[in-house]
Amino acid sequence: MIIEKRQLEQVQLRHLVVRRGPPEDCVVWWYGAARRNLRDRTLPLIVVWFRRLRADGSLGPFIRHDVGITELALLQIGTIWNEGSCRSQILLEEREFSVDFSPGKWRYTSQARSADLGPDPLIPVDEYPLRHPLRDRSEVLVFDLQDGRELLVPSLEFFSRCYGRSAEVNRVLSTYRWSDAEPRLYLPDTEPVPSGLWSVKLPSNIYNDDAMFVAHVKYDNHARIAAKSVYSNLETQFDSPSGWAFPQIGPWFVGPAKLIVEGIPLARDRFLALRIVGGSEPNGPRIWSFRENPGEADEPAPDGAPQSDWTGGRDKRHGDIRSLVNVTPNDPAGHDGNIVEVRNPGFRIVGPRREVVPHKLSNAKTRPGPPVPDEKSDKHSPGERQGSGATGVASIHTLTKLESSGAARDVWNALLHLKQTCREVIEAVGWCSAQLDEINFIDKEPCMVALLPSDEKQDKGVALPASNWVYVDHAQTRIRGVLIAFVRTPDRSAYIFEIERRSGQRTAQDGSTYEKEQAFCGLIVSPPAGAKPSEWIPKVLEGIRSNQGVMVRVIPYCPGHLVDYYRRSSSRADDIAGHSTVVAALGKVNITVPRPKDKPRE
Repeated sequence: MIIEKRQLEQVQLRHLVVRRGPPEDCVVWWYGAARRNLRDRTLPLIVVWFRRLRADGSLGPFIRHDVGITELALLQIGTIWNEGSCRSQILLEEREFSVDFSPGKWRYTSQARSADLGPDPLIPVDEYPLRHPLRDRSEVLVFDLQDGRELLVPSLEFFSRCYGRSAEVNRVLSTYRWSDAEPRLYLPDTEPVPSGLWSVKLPSNIYNDDAMFVAHVKYDNHARIAAKSVYSNLETQFDSPSGWAFPQIGPWFVGPAKLIVEGIPLARDRFLALRIVGGSEPNGPRIWSFRENPGEADEPAPDGAPQSDWTGGRDKRHGDIRSLVNVTPNDPAGHDGNIVEVRNPGFRIVGPRREVVPHKLSNAKTRPGPPVPDEKSDKHSPGERQGSGATGVASIHTLTKLESSGAARDVWNALLHLKQTCREVIEAVGWCSAQLDEINFIDKEPCMVALLPSDEKQDKGVALPASNWVYVDHAQTRIRGVLIAFVRTPDRSAYIFEIERRSGQRTAQDGSTYEKEQAFCGLIVSPPAGAKPSEWIPKVLEGIRSNQGVMVRVIPYCPGHLVDYYRRSSSRADDIAGHSTVVAALGKVNITVPRPKDKPRE
């Protein structure tokens, strides 16, 4: 097997455990057994198998390193390390799968169990050789796909990427029995919550992006059982004669779902997912999340109120800075060390996001503690603070990114989302054509208007550049379209014009290629009352065609009232791709929709 590298977008972290390895490149190949950490109440350790990567891309022998269970997202399978730091990963095939998390639609197995059942191993030795080719006991999730194929996902990869968005959730679930774990995930409610909603009060170490998972653990019995079984599954096996554990950690909600994975196709219609890069979120009630931080309450605590144990006010710096951060699972964090925010590879959300509304406390019951001076630490641990040492805290978490369906489709989906969530502002959403005055409110799938090419020709019969531009493909066989979306509000109506983008291969600085859409602004028009779409929309389309989609030049073709161009934007608080783009566009014509509020990190 020859390995092809892909440069990562940013400098990754230095890992002190891996730093003990050889100076040449080594690639993370597989997750092995878990073992108990000898320090009391500290996170379990995972055997991670590396393989040496030779200069010609061929693979050498296996190398073992034991790392904390919270660091698997940093040491994802396929990442390439050299003297403890990582700047690249192997290029794997990306696929999106529709799966079902319902019982009976998936199961656990392992290479060893499949070898016992027949001559065909789960993972063929000649396609992806493991350290123990036929006796590997690591648990693998097998999802039965509708077309008869199977998707294989390592159980520990599923745990690392799908159980919350922070390593703190992974640490708590794998380190403490439930009586100690539960109060570390959420606190007793102290605020009134409207009927029908789920509420969750988050401790200082739990990120806001964890609120959805934690709320399910609190209210959904299936999720609660899955969360509780992580520790019990590990401890039961730790107490066995071997002392090794191969945990079974599977889906924590029931029903259809999507997974975006990177991996390799195997024989017998199987796909081995080595990295999970995205997925969908479960449906359910709206979630209100609260924080215990008294310093951010609407009303401070009265004089004489007790002092809080809140420690969230410590200085924090980000792990994506150019200087590398030393991470170690072997030393507990001390009370004097500083906090470094370490970011895992992002997680792309497929489909609409679950609505999670962050809220402050109305009235603080305690006073914030005094600022704690932090010593600059030369290494950071994901464990809980113990003693007075200067080892800092590595606050490891994953940023979520919304999966785009293309700029035009994102705008349409976001409009439908706003119609459901802001009904007092958005009365109706539809689409229209160039010739008809009626708006289509029935079909949920919008049609695009074709930008017909001009009949103008240059000398010698060569088409003008503007004529070439109206084709969305280089072969000039498919006409570019324009989405004309309609929005009605109590005060006015507006039309949004979004151009169909050509998607093409781009080349990064390291020589790797990636897919990217053309960049165009959108156009929003709120015409005068009584203006017929069939009279002015064709003029706008002619302006788009002749100006090759430069919307600032199209404005003179629009009816004079409220008109402007807008740029594509995004926010960490977006519920769906295109959310911020549409809200900003509507604001250009004085249609005010509540903006997504940027969710704080803690």
